[in-house]
Amino acid sequence: MSTSLLRGASKSAAASGGVSLLAVMLLAAAVPAQSPTVGETRPADSRPAGADSRGAAEDPTLIWFRTAPPTNLTITLTAEAADSLRKEPRTFVRARLAETGGPVLAEVGIRLKGSAGSFRDFDDRPGFTIDCAKFGGTELFHGLRRFHLNNAAQDDSLLREGFAYETFRAAGYPAPYVAHARVTVDPRDLGVYVVKESYDAGFLRRRFGSSAANLYDGGANGEVFDDLDLDVALGPPDRADLKRLAAACREPDLDRRRLLLAAALDVPRFLDFMALESLVDHWDGYTWNPNNYRLCFPADTGLGFFIPHGMDQVFRDADARLFDPPQGAVASVVFADPDLRAGYRNRLKALLPLLSPPDAAEARIVAAERRISDFMKRSTPPEAFRHWRRAVREFRNSVRERAKFL
Repeated sequence: MSTSLLRGASKSAAASGGVSLLAVMLLAAAVPAQSPTVGETRPADSRPAGADSRGAAEDPTLIWFRTAPPTNLTITLTAEAADSLRKEPRTFVRARLAETGGPVLAEVGIRLKGSAGSFRDFDDRPGFTIDCAKFGGTELFHGLRRFHLNNAAQDDSLLREGFAYETFRAAGYPAPYVAHARVTVDPRDLGVYVVKESYDAGFLRRRFGSSAANLYDGGANGEVFDDLDLDVALGPPDRADLKRLAAACREPDLDRRRLLLAAALDVPRFLDFMALESLVDHWDGYTWNPNNYRLCFPADTGLGFFIPHGMDQVFRDADARLFDPPQGAVASVVFADPDLRAGYRNRLKALLPLLSPPDAAEARIVAAERRISDFMKRSTPPEAFRHWRRAVREFRNSVRERAKFL
């Protein structure tokens, strides 16, 4: 049964509320639902029926992410704006953003970003969130209203996050794109950053042709039971989608929980999400922590799916767990169901060729290294460049050791 047929059957069964829904759930646990067969050609992003007919591959913003060379960005702040970021780093201030050879945006919003491990003060090497329309601006940055400049404080290779997202996309799973830029906060040269798509209405339109959805931010260890922040609120306004998923996770009866879960969650897609997080050792993601995720409920189906986030610490532990009880509430419920746990195991097996044998995966790292190597050499002092090369080698070795373990 194809993925689209599975999802169609799930919606039909949900409407009737009968035993057929349980049958679909059991099929979802057993059928390889998301990733392509090894060697099969698939689009870069998973796009459900009814998505924009252009396809994600033709979107100009995604073309820029895939093909543009590393760039130089200069952020200009007034003394008052800089002082505000020192005192209230999470509050947007006005700034000028200029790209060498590219757009100049006279007035964007900018604030600091980062969590416990990556946050840095303004006078250090902070991460930034840029909102081109925060103060009424109409010009976008390569089609992006909102994007991030990650300081890669926990990844000296600057490549782990992009590689992990690329692995998700190779499995047909929606994930953001990244690029690289040398960032100057006039007059300070802060070095090379990771440029990342933001999770906003534009992200949803680029992936699915529509932004009609509720997109929740998991925050710092937020759970489906919590009052999660809404990054996009274009679905049902009463948060009934999130409440349905929370109720399913609280249901003690196994058979009834299966029914409730199938009516609230895109189960086949979640099995892929859980397997992919485990394969790349996203120990700080939803499955194992939980942390670093977005949760999307499209208005047309109401079935939630998780989007990976904050993947700059992947592949830290070659023998990271696969079958220990997970910590995320939804993952725990899935793992506690024998049929769904078998489905998770099946997805691990089906997705394993993305990493093992590791030659193809290493080739992707080498290609990413070559893409930015000359730029890094021009943009960093000699010792810093040598340190970066060592960090890339360590990353390649960690992927190979993980593949051996898997």
